[in-house]
Amino acid sequence: MHVLKSAKPLAKDVAQAKSAQTCGAQEPEGDVTPSLRLLAAVEVIGKKGPLTYKELELSLGMSRAATWRVVAVLKDAGWVHIRMGGRMIELDPRLDALLASAHFGDPEFNWLSKDLRKLSQDLSVHIDAFILRREGTVELHETSRRLTALASPPDGPDDLLMLAIRAAMSPNQLERHLASLQASAHSADRDVAAQFHIRREIQDFAGYAWSNRGRVLVVSVRGKLGSPAAIRFCGLTSAPNPNVLRKAFQAILPWAAGEVESIAHGIQKIPMPELKDVGRQHR
Repeated sequence: MHVLKSAKPLAKDVAQAKSAQTCGAQEPEGDVTPSLRLLAAVEVIGKKGPLTYKELELSLGMSRAATWRVVAVLKDAGWVHIRMGGRMIELDPRLDALLASAHFGDPEFNWLSKDLRKLSQDLSVHIDAFILRREGTVELHETSRRLTALASPPDGPDDLLMLAIRAAMSPNQLERHLASLQASAHSADRDVAAQFHIRREIQDFAGYAWSNRGRVLVVSVRGKLGSPAAIRFCGLTSAPNPNVLRKAFQAILPWAAGEVESIAHGIQKIPMPELKDVGRQHR
């Protein structure tokens, strides 16, 4: 089983900054902000709680007064609960309920965020990554495009993207996915003929596909924990330039090394689309 790297402990940052300050080092402006203290306190209480005020003070390396202020803010916000006559601090159960229903980023595909905008600008391409959520919906996970309140997000998943995602599924994942489609009253892929067609398309899928006359390249990706995804490369201009899209694919391969189980079914260099086959996937 692959183990993902854990987040950097915030409490250690606070304690180190406090130690440097007490040793006479000048603390850089904005290093230990109130926000960082609050986050570090939540982290420590979550991992080691319930804690006394003194135990939290020692874990964070903060003064007694600063520790009391942090706990007071967290208590007023409903993030911590004080019991045993005000001596023991623990996370409030309401926080557990919040996190249980919260949306989290997918750690399997965080590597896609690395210099994506720069790569897009250097090669004049758009790069969009889509992942399949647990509930079966497809979600835009990362994009090189500039998204603002006035700008629409890139086009959602189309049939080709859905095919690439399905091609990244394990046999068990695919069976569960098709079973969920069968159970859905609104799915166009719920009948037997449609599901047979899906299986046939997956069997023929080569790990990548060209569409829109060489203007779009879609590749299948399987995360290191087995989650299916797809990456779409599109040119910034209306003129087809498949060679640029191939370069963009080549550029992200080093980023994916060690981060995914497979990308494009292991293909290292995608062939140029043939004129007679543009718009269809290639074997």
